[in-house]
Amino acid sequence: MARGAGSKQTAISFGNTTYYFRRRFHVDRTGGSAYLTVRHVVDDGAIFYLNGQEFYRYNMPAGPVTVNTWAATNIFNAGCVTSPSL
Repeated sequence: MARGAGSKQTAISFGNTTYYFRRRFHVDRTGGSAYLTVRHVVDDGAIFYLNGQEFYRYNMPAGPVTVNTWAATNIFNAGCVTSPSL
């Protein structure tokens, strides 16, 4: 669930270990470079994909994952984190 000014809130049912979220966006590339920065609130880990390719892991173990893969560590009181810019 997202919280804070300008955030979206998605109701989820507790008990699952894995949730999938999608966000569609458009980049107007009329010239020059484009950069992507992801701000996220995650409890306890996440893997981010762009066009089907993984580009960022947050607190997840290396290697292949399944819907049953747990985060590397528990995170209590998760706060907003910004990924490295792409």
